[in-house]
Amino acid sequence: MLNNNFTQWVAFYTLPRTEKKVLPKVEDMGYEAYLPLKRELHKWHDRKKWVEVPLIPSYIFVKVMKKDIYYLEGIDGICRAISFGAKTNVSIVTQKDIDAMHRLVESGEKLYVENLESLRKGSKVRVIGGPFENMEGMLISDCKKGNFVVRLESISMGVQLQIEKELLQFVE
Repeated sequence: MLNNNFTQWVAFYTLPRTEKKVLPKVEDMGYEAYLPLKRELHKWHDRKKWVEVPLIPSYIFVKVMKKDIYYLEGIDGICRAISFGAKTNVSIVTQKDIDAMHRLVESGEKLYVENLESLRKGSKVRVIGGPFENMEGMLISDCKKGNFVVRLESISMGVQLQIEKELLQFVE
């Protein structure tokens, strides 16, 4: 449970692709913040370039007291503090987890992040990009390229295809 008397790490959800813009705003307010970045090779039709991208898209970690969460949620680019279960129970990130992220990023290894709560075998998912965008179905594999099944209700059949998990979003 988040305490008002001392600071603890809290994950904040940001607008897509705003993590790097939000970080200096939070630090300028005097808070300790962490945005784990990994290097990826991005390819365009005319060139390739190494870029630093967030390890966990749309997440930034800030060391705060409970009373300060409201002020941080008012920063342009921050949506809300991450909570699981009741919205009033802000999830605390342990120093051990922050240290682990530092070690993982500094290792230079190729890293893949997966939301273990949502994208599991049997999860109902929606495709968020590509030619199958907005299609809903079920994930029937836990591998990196998920075996995605589109259920055709009227004829009780399922069509299976492999699709990158990054293109899938959990549907409640």
